[in-house]
Parts: sequence; structure tokens; C-alpha cells
Amino acid sequence: MVSKELSTHLTGRYYEIKIFPFSFIEFLNARDIEKNKLQDLSYLKNKLEEYQIKGGYPEIIVKNLDHIAYLKTLVESVIFKDIVRRYNIRFSSELYELGKYLFNTFSTELSLNRITKMLEIGSVHTVKRYLAYLEEAFLIVRIPRFSFKYNRHDYHKKLYILAIHYTFSLGGALKS
Repeated sequence: MVSKELSTHLTGRYYEIKIFPFSFIEFLNARDIEKNKLQDLSYLKNKLEEYQIKGGYPEIIVKNLDHIAYLKTLVESVIFKDIVRRYNIRFSSELYELGKYLFNTFSTELSLNRITKMLEIGSVHTVKRYLAYLEEAFLIVRIPRFSFKYNRHDYHKKLYILAIHYTFSLGGALKS
């Protein structure tokens, strides 16, 4: 259940806590890195690269799981089992293709018109809805560009991938 569904079922008797993947420091702590190794810059760079490749999901780090298979299963489950079922999306392939596109172009500004035309999705409103669903499921985070001008905040948003550090290849598999 997403947070707004919880509030309905629990009639206000809940406290929402958002738990994010491990930070790099938490990653190092979970790996039980010895303090003397933290002074070795090349060792830290190596661990940072591992963190960037595998991500910060506790199950991957603690249980030493295959990160590509785990993240692929996680993303597909969220899209097809959570979002598609919850919102009765008829064209689930559109949502999946949008997810693949977004994961390949993260941290770039979004153009809803361009996405709509390129992915041949019915309308800009559908793309907006799909983005809201992906954000509600914690797969993405949209951040407005900072501006001191009040009326400029709603324009151009950048997209960041919250859930994973991997992107979909054009074939549908995850790659680093």
C-alpha cells in the first residue's frame, strides 16, 4: 500500500517514515570496513565505485545478492504488480517504456511534450499521471529547478532515480 492508502485504512493512526537506501557511510558500516582502511584513498575509491554499481539496498549489501537481478525484479514488480494493478492501467507497456526512458535519462530536464511524442503515448496528461504514479511508488523523484522567481518553480523539472542506480537497456534488461 502507498502512504495515502495507509491513511485511509488506519484512519489517521499512523506515522509515515520514509526509509531510503543506504548512504555511502551506511554502506561502509554494513560492510564492516576497518577504520584504518578509511585512510586509504584508493581503497575508498574502490568501495565508492562498488557502491555506485550495486546501490545502497540493504538486502543486496548484507546478503550479497546479485544486484542486477534483484533490482530488475524490484522495478518490474513495482511497475507491473503495484502501479498497473492499483490504477488499472490498460496500456502497461506505455508505463514500462516510460520507465525505461526515464531510467536512461535521469538527472535531465523533462519535456512532457517530447516524451509524449517520442514514446507515442496518448497525451501529455497520461504522461503526467504516469510520472505521478512512478513518484508515488518511490521509483523517481522530480525536483523543480531552483529560481528566485516564484512563478518559475513549476517549469522544467529534473528527474532523479531514487530506487535504483541502474538503467533499463533498450532490450528491457538492467545494466550498470
